[in-house]
Amino acid sequence: FSKLLVAGQESARVLMLAADVSKARGDDAEAVARLARAMELAAGDSEFQLEAGLRLEELGAVDLALTAYACAARRKEPFPRALSRLGLLQAKHGFAEDALLNLAKVVQHLPDRAEAYNDLAVAYGVLGDYAEALNSFEQSLHLRPDSFEVLINAGRAAEALWEHQRAVEYFRRALSLKPDSSKTKLLLGLSQLSGEDSDNLGKILQEVAVEDTYEAQFNVGIARMALDRFEEGWSALERARDLAPDRYEPYCMLGFFAGLRGRTKDAAELYGKGIVLNEPS
Repeated sequence: FSKLLVAGQESARVLMLAADVSKARGDDAEAVARLARAMELAAGDSEFQLEAGLRLEELGAVDLALTAYACAARRKEPFPRALSRLGLLQAKHGFAEDALLNLAKVVQHLPDRAEAYNDLAVAYGVLGDYAEALNSFEQSLHLRPDSFEVLINAGRAAEALWEHQRAVEYFRRALSLKPDSSKTKLLLGLSQLSGEDSDNLGKILQEVAVEDTYEAQFNVGIARMALDRFEEGWSALERARDLAPDRYEPYCMLGFFAGLRGRTKDAAELYGKGIVLNEPS
């Protein structure tokens, strides 16, 4: 392999292969450096730039991945796959307005693709425009009504708009597709609580609380807080924070509830940590 690398050091494909080897060996920095050089050598190859972007995104090299996707998307004929990856990564890292522009282009090129509307809706959600997000989720569901992921996303958007009954309907449809999904059961229970119908939430909490996962503990924590079970809710949110220390949401929710209890110093510290984690990379 070393001989091949020396002989093909100016070959983008060889460098990409070498980057895969570096990653397999645990040397992510070397893998990123080799991919960066490969991008330079294959600057006009859109398919190659897309492949490089996927690898760089997996390696956590966000800036380089964005550059690779942007290069891929600049070819003369439309390249929705590259625009989609670019837009999703932009949305994930706080560049929501740019993401909207690129994901809207994907919808224009692929008006019959449910995933395109779902991706656009996610970007609207990041911007806080839940009404437009819900509209796009509806368009996605019109094309693919049995999409579990989109039903969950639509339910959350409806919740953000305080349309609790609408959210309940989305979550019920999702639950009909996956009857054993504890996450969906909990979301349904939370929506029913918001709509003044909390009879089923206690049973759901007992079922979901045994799952030692970030999402389960985070949602159980919020639900227990809503039921005024502060200590149990606090413990669940702290467990969610410990399970996913890089997520900002547990810190912000803990800060919010600390503030409600008059613990202003704790609230400020928790909010501060959440804000730092939520800063765009």
